[in-house]
Amino acid sequence: LQNGAFILFNIIPNPPAGGGFQSASETWKHHFNVIDLELGRDYYISQYLTLRPHFGFKGTWQEQDVRVRYSFVDTNQFRAHQHQDSWGIGIRTGLNACWFFIPSFGLYGDFAISGLWSGFNNSRKDDRIFPDQSTLNILDTHEVTHSVKPVIEFGLGLRYQLLYNDDDYRFLIQAGWEEQIWMDNNHLIDFAQYREKGTLSLQGFTLKVRFDF
Repeated sequence: LQNGAFILFNIIPNPPAGGGFQSASETWKHHFNVIDLELGRDYYISQYLTLRPHFGFKGTWQEQDVRVRYSFVDTNQFRAHQHQDSWGIGIRTGLNACWFFIPSFGLYGDFAISGLWSGFNNSRKDDRIFPDQSTLNILDTHEVTHSVKPVIEFGLGLRYQLLYNDDDYRFLIQAGWEEQIWMDNNHLIDFAQYREKGTLSLQGFTLKVRFDF
């Protein structure tokens, strides 16, 4: 995604059992990378409507790191560190449409769906920190899983294009809002079995400028 994006995840580990809980802090880093390879073509359905079906491949590699620290009134602390490396590759298909109010200006709408064969490599380490700064390791575990995950993409906005030299060249500029939903993308190790681990949602303003020949 370009420009702004919001990321929604349920990733904070549960606090350890026991009384005297005082405060908590959490940091999260997420590296998000995607490559789309597609083949498509525009068709004029009418004077005002164009459709562009497309298909191809989608690939991704991502990394997220979560560090949580809980403090207690007895000055003891609990620290949890979780890390996830993930990748995915699969088939992507969709449809792009544009309704032109005038020959060069219109409203576009994009839709795409993918099924990615994905791998998740997760680790979690929990430590108890005592007032003298000594550390007791409570948990140190790893988990590797593989499965097919769906990805859904939407886009809506305004487009201006200019065709010239007998339509051999095209200049295009468009601006709109884009949304992506990565189903069950969070596999951080969570021992609370009663809740979902989380879906990654991205949304933000996008601006595209292109020249076709």
